[in-house]
Amino acid sequence: MLAFSLGFSFYLGHAAPAAVVLVAVASIAESSLAVRAELRSESPVAVAALLLGPAGVLLGMASLAFERGVPMQCTWEVILSLIFLGAVAGTGGYVTYVWLLQRMEAYQVATLQWIEPLVAVLESACFVQIAPSGRIFAGTVVTLVCLLLVLRARPEDDKPVSLLGDGPLKVG
Repeated sequence: MLAFSLGFSFYLGHAAPAAVVLVAVASIAESSLAVRAELRSESPVAVAALLLGPAGVLLGMASLAFERGVPMQCTWEVILSLIFLGAVAGTGGYVTYVWLLQRMEAYQVATLQWIEPLVAVLESACFVQIAPSGRIFAGTVVTLVCLLLVLRARPEDDKPVSLLGDGPLKVG
């Protein structure tokens, strides 16, 4: 999406944000593969706590460092919202994500994120009474078909690919 927003032209001012996005994507991919490979037999709750605990501490320290002097409203609504988002939405979703990573291929779990925009389209159609355009409907159908194909894929369906051809490399 970043490439399309820049119109495929790269400006030096966008180098740092683009690097941050690339590092974040690579980090998420690596952690997903590590959870799948190394933490497959561990409790999803323990893995989520192991990963989210240090992240929470780092974000708290960053907040103290960069948001010093910013006014904060500490009302019961704010506190209850933070507790709900952390305990129910964030933790529950992340534990489910880890659980899925332990049972499915990492690329299959990652493609489940494709459902989020589809849910948004459905919500806007149902609750806000906004009918999706033909392009959005077509995109939704294509996304659903691709999602079903990816989720049905099995590791044994993959055929090995070699850049050297079918046989051993012959020199001379």
